[in-house]
Amino acid sequence: EEFESDIKDYLDQDYAFTTNAGTSSLHLALHLLKKPYYKWPGIEEGDEVLATAMTCTASNWPILANGLKIKWVDIDPETLNMDLDDLARKITPKTKAIILVHWGGYPNDLDKIKQIQKQAEELYGFKPAVIEDGAHSFGSEYKGKKIGNHGNLTMFSFQAIKHITSIDGGLLTAPHQE
Repeated sequence: EEFESDIKDYLDQDYAFTTNAGTSSLHLALHLLKKPYYKWPGIEEGDEVLATAMTCTASNWPILANGLKIKWVDIDPETLNMDLDDLARKITPKTKAIILVHWGGYPNDLDKIKQIQKQAEELYGFKPAVIEDGAHSFGSEYKGKKIGNHGNLTMFSFQAIKHITSIDGGLLTAPHQE
């Protein structure tokens, strides 16, 4: 509880929950998205998640474990993050979530991702949820705000080779109580 409290203070985030691993945090994020609320229809078995293969395999196992389909998005060869033009092209009515990786702690363009979500909402009536894989991004910032505090679900890893380690462990931040 003390660790969670310190993390919440550091990230300026009200909703931060520790787990036994970063992979468990991703699994929890997808599980939480099954619940419909407001304009969010909820994730159902067979829906697709747009993700990148440029990550640890453990980052994509939760997609399959939740009965969802992985749809691969190319990477930007300059940043090694998700190619956001390719992401925009691949969204369909079955796309319920996007799992992006802040490769090596270098943040994705979160403003452009919000624009892509808005375009999807105009086309399909809802925004695909964004889950940020911040396994290597604890302490990184995007436009002066720490990763984990931009309105998305965000996972951090405290596995043995990460910036901050608890030998193993993870953290999930959420933008709101729902």
